[in-house]
Amino acid sequence: MGKEQFKEHLMKFDLTRQEAAVYESLLENGKLTGYEAAKLTGISRSNVYVALASLCEKGAAYLEASENGKRYLSVPVQEFCEDKIDQLKKEEDWLVMHAPVRKEEEEGYITISGQETIEAKARALLKRAKERVYLSSGQAFLEAVLPELTEFAGDGKKVVIITDWEAYVGLGRYITLRTGKDRWE
Repeated sequence: MGKEQFKEHLMKFDLTRQEAAVYESLLENGKLTGYEAAKLTGISRSNVYVALASLCEKGAAYLEASENGKRYLSVPVQEFCEDKIDQLKKEEDWLVMHAPVRKEEEEGYITISGQETIEAKARALLKRAKERVYLSSGQAFLEAVLPELTEFAGDGKKVVIITDWEAYVGLGRYITLRTGKDRWE
């Protein structure tokens, strides 16, 4: 995995690009001063000090002060991520308890756009499905949600997929997943 991809994933945990670069440098190099972090990352010293202060506030770094000066060290990735997820879970609980209640149910269709948003909605619907799922999909979307569909089928629930993805369905257009095994219909 490339450094840019690593930074992109860190940014999903509420870090800016510069914070992600400094955090990655701390992970690679251990304890660093702001000056050392600036030299290693190529980011200006003033921006590095801002990033280090923010990393400490966000729970991604620790500040170690001694008579030799200030040095920063990274919080382990798993610990940082788990803390963020715990914080988000608490926020979710609060939001669920305090969310406004819809006054009247509306009928009709909604339009969801954006590949990640569509995949997230599909995963949410799969979690709520009780007995069966019928899905009509092309290759890209099917590849994205196939692990969840296979798990759903493995729980003894029925999954029917209608697709034109020939590599997956062979010559047929319909496939049913049951207990994780493919069966043509």
